Amino acid sequence: MSEIKKTYSEENGLKRVHIVIENELLGLTNHKSLNEIITEEISSGVKNFSFDFSNLTSVSSSGIGILISNLKNINTSGCSLRIENANEKIVNIFRISKLEKIFNINS
Repeated sequence: MSEIKKTYSEENGLKRVHIVIENELLGLTNHKSLNEIITEEISSGVKNFSFDFSNLTSVSSSGIGILISNLKNINTSGCSLRIENANEKIVNIFRISKLEKIFNINS
């Protein structure tokens, strides 16, 4: 079961949602809930998304697909996404797959 927690703030007059994924692995178990959260938050006027990866130990190929799909939806809606607190293993996955060029990663 996917555990996702949200907190809200405002940055430069724009709503930000900070999403903490409580699982150790980002993968298929997160797909539906993460997609629903992104869609709901965009509809409610959130412009900035922050994904906190501090609890994650790894990201599966399904997890990468989920992130890419959601990044497309976020960008299409004129919003931004930042990944925070990713461990070295996750940062290396993004680096090897050249995804650090399309994701804003603050580790």
